[in-house]
Amino acid sequence: MDAKCLRLIAERERLKLNQTEFGALGGVARSAQSNYESGTRAPDWDYLARLHDEGVDVAFVLTGAPSAKLARDEAELLTAFRTADAVLKSAALRVLLPHAAAGQSVVSAPTQTIHGDNNGQQVGGNVTAERQTFIVGGKRKR
Repeated sequence: MDAKCLRLIAERERLKLNQTEFGALGGVARSAQSNYESGTRAPDWDYLARLHDEGVDVAFVLTGAPSAKLARDEAELLTAFRTADAVLKSAALRVLLPHAAAGQSVVSAPTQTIHGDNNGQQVGGNVTAERQTFIVGGKRKR
């Protein structure tokens, strides 16, 4: 099942509709809706246009990027997520996504190298969402 199918299901679930109700929004029967969600068939333009007219975020379904039509709380959450550091993003995804709770990595934190110089001592290391590793070396050779 590809990502578009999963996003179509997510959008249907966001609206708290079953396949019959969601399919009716797009002008199709439950069987067609099931085919769209399983990836057996691809929806046509008329279906997508009808869904859009009913408030479905078709841009999200097609691209994974939410459209500008977000509820206020959704917009605030998205803004907070986009401005959060990698550790906080990873924690939020663990709470919100079922597969993240099972311990699978969802967001890879950027690697940061820390350098400092104190009386010839250098400190360098990588900081990730899971652990911190510091390597402390001796004096620099000149």
